[in-house]
Amino acid sequence: GSIGMSIFGVGTFTTADAPAIVSYGGAATNFTNTGTITGRIGFVAPTGAGAQNTFLNAGTVNGSIYLGNTTAGNTFTAVSGSSVNNAGVSTAGTMTIGSTTVNFAAAGVVDAGTGSSNRLILQNSATGTGLGTGGAVTTLSASNYLDFQNLTVNSGTWNLQGNLVSGSTTINDGLANFNSAG
Repeated sequence: GSIGMSIFGVGTFTTADAPAIVSYGGAATNFTNTGTITGRIGFVAPTGAGAQNTFLNAGTVNGSIYLGNTTAGNTFTAVSGSSVNNAGVSTAGTMTIGSTTVNFAAAGVVDAGTGSSNRLILQNSATGTGLGTGGAVTTLSASNYLDFQNLTVNSGTWNLQGNLVSGSTTINDGLANFNSAG
């Protein structure tokens, strides 16, 4: 399916700049995208001990994703051929709903939030870890994937530009081409 909106009026903002999905209220958010989302996505940190937000992207996001500021860490899984596109002009920002503040990443960015155990997982299957190097060769840039500490490559072929994570990297299967030794 698809999620999107229309913007009325004149201005420089596009539909990719508008909030499309907001999750708040205390529970963990486990989100899977297999279609197209146009707009910004913002999750608030879950309140339960050890709880985290997860996002599996096997489709297209024309906008941005902010996973929330949880101490347990969040997980973003990218499936070969998926994308998060800079289709807007927005910078990072916030929106207040009642007493809750929701963060949003800048256009084209996946921001894992302020946790210290955020995980970026790469694989060629949306329904399991996948196998081998198959699937579309996919490029990820450190300028578009922020605040991740740990990287796991389960499968697929990935071109990784810059230092995507600040901590550990595990390669279970697949192929990862790094352009940075750091």
